[in-house]
Amino acid sequence: MSEQPEAIKLKHITIKTESGSRWFDDPHKLQAWCREQPELYSFFRSIWSMHQFQFVCKNISAKSKLRYLHKLFTAGKVIRI
Repeated sequence: MSEQPEAIKLKHITIKTESGSRWFDDPHKLQAWCREQPELYSFFRSIWSMHQFQFVCKNISAKSKLRYLHKLFTAGKVIRI
């Protein structure tokens, strides 16, 4: 019996915001989208701080962030903002 690691099948992740829903099939696309949001909606900075979204997008290292995003994708989680 060979002990080959199983291939990880990534699902998509859905982000629901007040302006609609968006889904991503790649953690790198989600990470890029996270980086764009504060620039596009800078007037919502005070609201950002009330959500865990800020923690996911700003306060953890890039390596940890990708690991966390891979876990979310693997689990098929939905994040509500």
